[in-house]
Amino acid sequence: MNVGVSGTFNGGGSALLNGIANLYIVTPAGSATPVQPSATSSFSTNFTVAANQTATIDVYADVSNATGTVQTTLTGSGVGSTSNQAVTLNSAAGQTITIGNGTISSYTLDSSSPVASFVIGGTTSQPIATYNFVASSGGAVIQELDFNASTTLLAASGSPITSITVGGVTAPFVNASATVTGLNIAVPTNFGGVLVPVTVNYANVGQNGINLTGTSNVTLQLQLARVKYLSGSTTAYLPAGGAYSSNLQSSNTFDLVGSAPTVSLVATTNTMPGNGTVVVGKITVSANAAGNIKLTQLPITVGISGGLINSSTTAVTVIDDATSQSVSTTGTTNGALQFQPWW
Repeated sequence: MNVGVSGTFNGGGSALLNGIANLYIVTPAGSATPVQPSATSSFSTNFTVAANQTATIDVYADVSNATGTVQTTLTGSGVGSTSNQAVTLNSAAGQTITIGNGTISSYTLDSSSPVASFVIGGTTSQPIATYNFVASSGGAVIQELDFNASTTLLAASGSPITSITVGGVTAPFVNASATVTGLNIAVPTNFGGVLVPVTVNYANVGQNGINLTGTSNVTLQLQLARVKYLSGSTTAYLPAGGAYSSNLQSSNTFDLVGSAPTVSLVATTNTMPGNGTVVVGKITVSANAAGNIKLTQLPITVGISGGLINSSTTAVTVIDDATSQSVSTTGTTNGALQFQPWW
């Protein structure tokens, strides 16, 4: 059996053969010994094809990390099993195979990522983003990811994120950036791609941590700036060339705080009189275990079914359930109650 090889792979011509190794065929008699391919590579084999039957010949080879097309052509000769006359097989062309390296074509913030919220300083292993990576023309393996922390916190105060973990690998944040190396995340070739969750450790706030005194609001976003991946045996980057992206893929926005409240409405069964004072609702405000909070504003809306509220004669009074004392506030029946003084 003779196998010829043609195509544009590895530049075509003689370079094509230099990009191919261990060419061999598999026949009903078994596998032939692999050879370094030439313009026509010959293999000895011995098998019988019964009358009105067919036999399948498979051609295999190792290809280098190059791109292009490859097509094999098979010819052969033999003898009739009863006539012992020489038989020449017609030339048969194989499929044209396109060979290419996988590339990561895109990465985006997935909709399953955590939504904007308060984050408590000192929290560890906190989910912050899930990124979707999509490969084309073949699979790829992510080896390295570069991240930035975009924040309103002054640089002199430090980074709101102390470390980041991806694929079981943790890296520190230094000057609001981190590079996670040693990754081995396979990105298959399919429309859905692969989801990669990211968690972070937040810096402590307050004593032995970031001082937020005088800072009204500290927000942060995680930004994915660059992807390093393996395509075949070649290292590649997205953006191409290894430059850091100007099209950063950012997480949702989070507010870094020392503690945060949990607010819940307690059901009441009081009957509303025609006039006078009545309890229309009970609200429980709980502080996170991370520390105390100061309640300064409480947005409420008071409504009535089957009637109207006269805002000119109606006032809202807040009673501290622990002391049964009224709390000084300003506000209306529909809007935000301001507590005076702040407490």
